[in-house]
Order: sequence, then C-alpha cells, then structure tokens
Amino acid sequence: TVELTFAFDSSLLKGKSVVVFEDLYLEGFHVAAHADIDDEGQTVTFKDPQVSTTATDKNTGKHYAPLEKEVTIVDEVAYKGLIPGHTYRVSGILMDKATGEPLLVDGTQVVSEKEFTPGEAEGVVTLEYTLDSTSLEDVSTVVFETLYYGEREIAAHTDIEDEKQEVYFTDTKIGTTATDKETGLHDGIAGKTTTVTDRVQYTGLIPGREYTVSGYLVFKD
Repeated sequence: TVELTFAFDSSLLKGKSVVVFEDLYLEGFHVAAHADIDDEGQTVTFKDPQVSTTATDKNTGKHYAPLEKEVTIVDEVAYKGLIPGHTYRVSGILMDKATGEPLLVDGTQVVSEKEFTPGEAEGVVTLEYTLDSTSLEDVSTVVFETLYYGEREIAAHTDIEDEKQEVYFTDTKIGTTATDKETGLHDGIAGKTTTVTDRVQYTGLIPGREYTVSGYLVFKD
C-alpha cells in the first residue's frame, strides 16, 4: 500500500461528499485507475454540525427565574450532523442581553461545559448554570453555546435576540384591590346583578411579553 494525503479548505463542503479518484503510472505510462463514483470506500462526507438551544429556569421550567441566592438555568442543546461514537465538547456562557457582553456575577462570568459521545447524529445534551441572581433584577440573560471537536470549533449558537435562549430575572409579584362597582367601596349592595372590580397591580413582568391574568371569587366563610 501507499498513502496519499489531500490537504485543503473544506469549509464550503458542509453536507457534501467527495470521492477520491486515483491513477497509477509507471515511468510515465498510465497502467491502472480507480475511479468509481459510487465506491463508499473512497467516499468522505463532510458533516454540517448544528446546535440550537432552549434555556429555562430549573424550578419553573419557564424563561423567567426568581431572585435567589442559588438559581439554576438548564440549557438543552439540540445537535445534529455529528459523528456517532466520537467525542465532542459543548461550552456555554451566559450573556447580558442589554450589553451584549458576558453576564458578570460578583465579577465572574457564568460558564458551563460538558464532553459527550453521541450515539446518534442527532440528539440533546444538557448544560446547567448555577448562580446567585439576587442582584440581577430586571436583567435578561441569553445563553451562547459553542460546539468543539477536539480543539476545533465546529458549530455555535450565539443569537442575542433568540427568546428560546433567554431567561429573565425578576421578582414577580401581584397585589389586588377589589371593590363593589356600584359603591366604589369594599362594602357591596346585594342584588340580582352585582359587579366586583378587581384592580391587579403587578411588578417584575417581562416587557413586550403577553401574560394572562385569571381570577375567581372565594366565599370567605
């Protein structure tokens, strides 16, 4: 056997396959060739690895998190186009949506990393970020992820506007004032038709998002 090496830029060949054709010469004369375009043994397919993510608070399962000394954000990283049986590394960092810079907690970046070996080309790997969020009221963080094969970066998801990757830190509270519509007081007049007006005050909501408020009357006795 003899070995040939082809070194080239394959960055534009993602998702494509190449087949190696060989010619053998003896003193300038062509004596043999192997040029079978369907030979899988001569074929190399360049994978197009991709990642997409969904980040939520571990306790609520939602895109908002409370202000607490220890909060955990769960980041589900969906991948495709990987080579089964090979080891990859996914690395993530929390970003400050307002500044586009890494989120700092006590002056330190919040990062997470995991090595994994996929059994299939597509799947999900989970990263967790645990942090003190007590100083992050009304701050939105967006999770950025980078996928590595060895030391080489092969895919990334770094969209600061991706709401699926966003978690909003908030101290959500509501308070209400209920009155009889006719009297405007907490004392109502019994009758066939009565309307109670409930004024709901809220704090800590995410601007631009749609909420639903629901209420019901409870018999006090």
